[in-house]
Amino acid sequence: MGLHRGGFKQTKCVKLMTRTKKIDIRVKREEFEQITRDSNLKGYDSLSSYLRALALGRDFAMGKTIIETNLLVKKLMERED
Repeated sequence: MGLHRGGFKQTKCVKLMTRTKKIDIRVKREEFEQITRDSNLKGYDSLSSYLRALALGRDFAMGKTIIETNLLVKKLMERED
């Protein structure tokens, strides 16, 4: 299954909710460049995903970690077969 924003993979048990609200912020050119650089270094595929992760904090990061761990376990189990 394909990657979604933030690096999450859609699974049969994950139901994605439609995002309907938008937040606009103004930043200086230098701030934008720093945010973009940080986002890329941390592997996010969009600024929205990166900023959402920063704003929502630990819960969002924990969810991503759980999904990544589940995928790793699945790969390891497939190797044993």
